[in-house]
Amino acid sequence: MQKFVNLPKQPTKHTFNTEVMKKNDKKLVLIGKISGAFSTQGQVKIACLCESIQTFRILNQVIIEGYSTAIKLNILSTFKKTLIVRLPYVQTREQARELTGNSIFCFREDLPTTKENEYYYSDLEKCKVLDTEGNVVGQVTAVLNYGAGDILEIKKVEGLQKTLLPFTKDLVPEVDINSKTITLKKYALVDTV
Repeated sequence: MQKFVNLPKQPTKHTFNTEVMKKNDKKLVLIGKISGAFSTQGQVKIACLCESIQTFRILNQVIIEGYSTAIKLNILSTFKKTLIVRLPYVQTREQARELTGNSIFCFREDLPTTKENEYYYSDLEKCKVLDTEGNVVGQVTAVLNYGAGDILEIKKVEGLQKTLLPFTKDLVPEVDINSKTITLKKYALVDTV
């Protein structure tokens, strides 16, 4: 378990302590956002950005903007993709409301291992994009999902053009997370945004 010092008596809005990342030299993954206050006793609502809300239950610690330490969430209830949580040092509705919009992160190593051909978005971001001959043609800048499937946003090497590409086995036959590369089928990068 990670240990940090200087836990503030009252966390503040959008003052994420980048020293937490530097001290640990570990990759952080965005897993949620505080979406508002809940009740008059300082509880907050968290919008889950993970595939399953159960991810929050298995994590021993998270890092929240405004806190300078990793904390264990006290989950009171869940509904669909929303959690109701009590946070340390947050005792009033006003304190909880101040945290609205703050991001919640976990350490990448604390997430469950993925099955074959399953990837975390954060593992795909910043991967080099190769063509079938091994030439670098771009870099993944984001992974998006608007409900119909995952989409890679790729910044091409030539110019500032970006393109969106469905993340399917047909168009992206090979992904190597260890070398941070993905290989595209020939002619996959045609349209730009």
